[in-house]
Amino acid sequence: MAASERRWHRKDTSRIGLLFGLILLALWLPRGLALDRFVTVDEPKWLLRSANFYNALVRGNLKDTFQREHPGVTITWAGTAGFLWRFPGYYKISPEQNMTPTRFQNFLSSHGRSSLDLLVAGRTFVVLGIVTALGAAFLVTYRLLGVLPALLAFLLISFDPFQVGL
Repeated sequence: MAASERRWHRKDTSRIGLLFGLILLALWLPRGLALDRFVTVDEPKWLLRSANFYNALVRGNLKDTFQREHPGVTITWAGTAGFLWRFPGYYKISPEQNMTPTRFQNFLSSHGRSSLDLLVAGRTFVVLGIVTALGAAFLVTYRLLGVLPALLAFLLISFDPFQVGL
């Protein structure tokens, strides 16, 4: 490779790196900011399911890791990661596997924990997963279609209200 080709390649790589950073920021901003501003109707149930999953997993009771008949596995794992981050000792003091939502809220409060803080912790891992997956998809799209189509597509994806909600 000639010197001029190496300079061009280095310049192109740094531009793509900058563009990739911009896309990651655009993907993160609408998803990563204000994770504590709202709670959807089913999130308290998923927080409890994540707590049950974490409890069963740590205790080696794999049968009780099953929480529901539909695929909420990624949400349960993200919630478990949130517990590991914000309340790692939960399994040591949790009284039972299947508390009611009200009893679970009271349990958290009695141990100085906020369900919203734990929910935000789990959401953080969901956002990291989404941004990572979409960032990787951007790189593939860039290689397949070029800079402009990839940039346009992922900026549209970044700020699509439906995707922001997820």
